Amino acid sequence: MKNLIAISVGILLACCRCSDDDFSSIYADPSKNSEATCDKLMTGTFYNSITFTNPAHDGFNWGQRIGVFAQTFGTPNASPYSFDSYGATPESRWNSFYNSLITFRALENLYSKMSDADKAENSLFLWVAQIFIYHQLSEMLAVWGSVPYTEASTLLATGDIQASTPKYDSEADLYKLMLADLFTLSDNLQATSFSAAATGKLKAQDYINEGDILKWRKYANALILRLGIRLSSQGALVSEGKAAVTKILGNEASYPLPADNADMVAYFSHGAGADALQFEDLGKGDESRILGWAAAAHLNRMVNDSDPRLEVTYDAAYDTAGVRLAWKGFDFEVAYAEGDNMTNTVKARYTRIDSAGFLQKNTKIPAVLFSAPEIWFLKAEAYQAGIVTGSAEEAFKKAVALSVEFYYNINAGSTIKDPLTPPAQSDIDAFAASRWAGYSSKEEAIATQKWLHLGFLQGLEAWTELRRTGLPRLTYSIDQGANANVARVVPNRLRYPDNERLFNDANCPKVTDDKFETVLLWAKSDWHDTAD
Repeated sequence: MKNLIAISVGILLACCRCSDDDFSSIYADPSKNSEATCDKLMTGTFYNSITFTNPAHDGFNWGQRIGVFAQTFGTPNASPYSFDSYGATPESRWNSFYNSLITFRALENLYSKMSDADKAENSLFLWVAQIFIYHQLSEMLAVWGSVPYTEASTLLATGDIQASTPKYDSEADLYKLMLADLFTLSDNLQATSFSAAATGKLKAQDYINEGDILKWRKYANALILRLGIRLSSQGALVSEGKAAVTKILGNEASYPLPADNADMVAYFSHGAGADALQFEDLGKGDESRILGWAAAAHLNRMVNDSDPRLEVTYDAAYDTAGVRLAWKGFDFEVAYAEGDNMTNTVKARYTRIDSAGFLQKNTKIPAVLFSAPEIWFLKAEAYQAGIVTGSAEEAFKKAVALSVEFYYNINAGSTIKDPLTPPAQSDIDAFAASRWAGYSSKEEAIATQKWLHLGFLQGLEAWTELRRTGLPRLTYSIDQGANANVARVVPNRLRYPDNERLFNDANCPKVTDDKFETVLLWAKSDWHDTAD
């Protein structure tokens, strides 16, 4: 297994090398220290996954490609069809996780050899790194299903290269492990008094929550709530999912959650000067990117509902005379090979992602791990499903209002156009009320607005929610030109990277068992419609 052998050897030599100059200038680079420490290995654990959690890096590219599956990103419906044109991105995402896990295993190994007194001083770094690793693991499970974890990245501790090809843990086992451990981690962070030295190191090395232990508790609790809701709909762990949701929402004094947009779990890119933790350019300066375009399903719902987020989410197109064109996104219902090609003339007719907010320098674009609107949508679903007692309507309205505020907050960082004035609170409240009243199915109301909120910033979570709920009900055309090795329609999961089968062939599922069509533990088998 490439990432467990070659990369592990690299860790032994370099101790979680970080190469980004901006990052190294702000947070101590473990590779430049003569001795590894728990706080710096914690930072290395974060950093080795930064490319897929930071929109200023490959996270946006990954989110775009996965967002195509969720119809929150637009792409031309022509050969080669988008549902299998993600190239090497899955392998890069796979390796990114295991790079982080290798560094975390180094942290675990170092911690295990410490005295009790030293463990007391360093437990904080181990615990917060574990929360981050479980978040990353939950995303791996949402993409692939079963993955190696309990035996993965153990070479540093064992020194046994022959035994370093790990088994694949089942989805059910990993979800149960994460839920149990996350509750323990949250409880530990609440119950433990840390020294001033430990909290000072956390503040110096933690670029996610900037040393705020309460935010780390909220991060763990938010992840429990997300996973509990994910498991509660169908599958073998419905009772475990509902129990986790009940425990979190039944005692928020002990298990606090992000409550508003100022309280979200997110982080920002590493630049220079006063905005050292801000994104420089989400769009990487490339205004011709195909995947910067709107998907019709996402766009049309906003247009049809007079959604106040529309103008801060998308840019309208203009003709050569400067006349504004109608909103138009790429339509996944259009039959294969009948969609437009991507000539410059065609590009000019389509709506694209708002350049003021998302494709140019903007210091207010967050790398979202958990936003407050998502938390309130999760609450609304839990209340509506009767898992716990509460007002689904009030939670829904709160979620929608916070989502509107969230997108206007991002727009406020625009440097290329004057930011738009946010709607009056009364108008936001009226919109939220109209969306609740506009659906006879309140489950559909919640799911649709959640999908709109997650959008292209959280494409993976949007795709996950579609597969779990089947709402909103979307239609995908068939790729008539696809061969037997690619997904002819949007996949239920991705296949394992080729290098995984090469380096861990004894444990990686065989090609014949590794299918796009496989339904994951928590997902519906019929979650979308198909156009001929």
